[in-house]
Amino acid sequence: MKTALVIVLIILVFVPEAYPIKCYVCQSSDGNCKTGEKDCTSLVDTCLKTVVGKSVTKSCTTSDGCDLAKSACDKSGECKTYCCKKDLCNGSLNLKPLAATVFLAPVAAVVLYLM
Repeated sequence: MKTALVIVLIILVFVPEAYPIKCYVCQSSDGNCKTGEKDCTSLVDTCLKTVVGKSVTKSCTTSDGCDLAKSACDKSGECKTYCCKKDLCNGSLNLKPLAATVFLAPVAAVVLYLM
């Protein structure tokens, strides 16, 4: 029984979701925008945020599209590109959910093991 619970926990933590990612899709010329939540198509797996000066553009893209955008920004030196693969992750930078998951997953595994 303990082994089954640990396996289920591992699957829930490490297996990616089977539904499309949700990203912010918006553009702002004077700073960060956090409007326009969109369920991306099933072919898209990445949220993109590009910053040029004070202009911010957020959208859905593929991993390859993100790599191209990063390459273009690196070559020009005039923009910054951020890519992520979680729902609404292209908002402002927030590491708290990631830190909580990294901390709680091993704790939960130990608790389940000791049950």
